[in-house]
Amino acid sequence: MYRIKKTVKLFQNKNKIKFIFMNIHQEITIKCNEVCRFILSLLAIGIVKSSLFHQVKKKYPKVSEQDINSFLKFLITNQIIEEFKESKYENSIVSRQVNFYSTIVPNSESMQDELSNKCVLILGLGGVGSCISYFLAQAGISHFIFVDSDKVENTNLGRQALYFKDDIGKYKVDVISNKLRKLNPNLIIEKHKFTVQSKEDFMKIKHIPDIVVNCLDEPNSYFTGTWVTNYYLGLDIPMINGIGYRGRTISLGLTTIPGKTICWNCANASYKNAIKGYVPILNHNPQAGVTSPLANFIGSIHAQEVINILCKELTPILTNRIGVIDFLTLDIKWYKLTINSTNCCPICRRRNNI
Repeated sequence: MYRIKKTVKLFQNKNKIKFIFMNIHQEITIKCNEVCRFILSLLAIGIVKSSLFHQVKKKYPKVSEQDINSFLKFLITNQIIEEFKESKYENSIVSRQVNFYSTIVPNSESMQDELSNKCVLILGLGGVGSCISYFLAQAGISHFIFVDSDKVENTNLGRQALYFKDDIGKYKVDVISNKLRKLNPNLIIEKHKFTVQSKEDFMKIKHIPDIVVNCLDEPNSYFTGTWVTNYYLGLDIPMINGIGYRGRTISLGLTTIPGKTICWNCANASYKNAIKGYVPILNHNPQAGVTSPLANFIGSIHAQEVINILCKELTPILTNRIGVIDFLTLDIKWYKLTINSTNCCPICRRRNNI
């Protein structure tokens, strides 16, 4: 059975038809006679090829099969129509996501299968981490590992996702887990209520995730990023470090793909030298100002980056660079990062033969 893709809109102006691809902001305009319009009307509701030929020939006997095939070939080549079969994701929470990726990857259903079987470790369930957990659960991730020792406080309600008045005093990992299971009762969730103070703390997590998302800000993102990198880089686990905000600016990235891109330690070599000999002061976390839209904005970008990393058909966008966005103007400045002999950490030096 063939049908017009759900992501394609049709508009008519006299003898012209405009096809607008909603996902990729492209369009095609063609001259279209009465026969072509009739074929499109059949394809709009879905029809098997033999039935389409029969109905067209019945209404327009002089039209040749070659002409019909030629028009169908044009529609298929330009990804206007698709061979349709009932999707197992039809009417599921990810149905629109599968439709979205159908114009980007060859098989969006197999990509969704791949994504649904991944495990994501999220460190910190505050303003950004809570948003990321929710967005990824909506995207179909089925296995989470949460690490956060905090309980919900009243000040969390103004910027952190899924927390409400009756959650105050409860552990964040428990609250988030319960809320996400209302979205997907079949979720696998591992909860840890310890404070991360060194890379050795990650040994408490028995399951090896497919990706680590570091949203910890105590004592600061530099130290937590270093601990995450020192532990998971050696296990070849992709990770995202440095997520957060500084006043009116947003920090995007850094994504690390072990053995392929620059890591957090290499990117922060100069900062590391500046604080050499110093130790972090735990529980010193300045109460920086932030808004709920800003936290959600950061969370949505990094949740999408997680999907980009986990699906081999997609490409990560935050590797070898860090972006800084001014939230008031949406101006973005990218800082490109490269590995060299002066900033290379021992693991990257060994893997990249530097």
